[in-house]
Amino acid sequence: MEKIIGYGIVAIIALAIVLGLLISFWQFVKTILARRQRNRELTSYHDIPVEGNLKVAYDMMNEYQFSKSGYERLLSASVLKLIKLGALSIEWHEDADGKRAQRFVINDITLSDTEPIMMHTLYDLFRAAAGDDCLLEPQELKAYFDSEKNDYIVHKLVDQMEMGSKYKHKDFKAMHDDAMQVFGLRKFLSEFTLMDEPAQKDVSLWNDYIVWAALFGISEQVIRDMKKLNPEYFRLDPVASQMADDMTLAMINETLLKGVKSSYARSSNTEDSDKRGRRSSSSSAS
Repeated sequence: MEKIIGYGIVAIIALAIVLGLLISFWQFVKTILARRQRNRELTSYHDIPVEGNLKVAYDMMNEYQFSKSGYERLLSASVLKLIKLGALSIEWHEDADGKRAQRFVINDITLSDTEPIMMHTLYDLFRAAAGDDCLLEPQELKAYFDSEKNDYIVHKLVDQMEMGSKYKHKDFKAMHDDAMQVFGLRKFLSEFTLMDEPAQKDVSLWNDYIVWAALFGISEQVIRDMKKLNPEYFRLDPVASQMADDMTLAMINETLLKGVKSSYARSSNTEDSDKRGRRSSSSSAS
């Protein structure tokens, strides 16, 4: 009798596992089908959606499961947005040996209150890391992240990126038109060279397009397409040239992403250790 009961329990557990896998697979299939359906319904959108708020768009993409967007893309897009706003710039300066070299410069400006709070935190982080000369070297940024005293700022930045926006799930569903504009812009940028000529030639939005292409993970392709369509654009527009910089900007971005991950992991481990210590102390006291 005990063997029969044992077999029955094993069978029930196995059935539960199989059902769980089937449910997970069905959810995956539903997500893929829904994504394909939205792709078919999409029309290209040429303007900047959700009032230019990258954080809302980032949350929206993940909420709709349209295109999983890691916070690495949000960070990269935010750095480009800061360059576009004039908060950051890439300029030529003389080094200690008198040689001219490109430097990442932190400019003293006040960001609009309409920008996501994480943008303000990121800008303040850059200013603090750069020091009094406002020239930010990759090694300075690395040293900032290596210092444990700055972990709380990095932790705050990551929390601001990962926390849901002020919109809840139901609000996103009510914002269907806004969502379709976000996804429509992604469609437009991914097919940039295939679009009609007037849309391609409207260069007044090209700097914004570079920012949003970074959020969508297609910035290299979009910049390459732009250079094909208008080779002079990046030579004539100094801000666009900085946004397309593939050396200084790339080094800063790489240092930023690595630093955020390592600093956040260190501070999270410290918090976990503190919690374990408090639990141990409570147990000893009892």
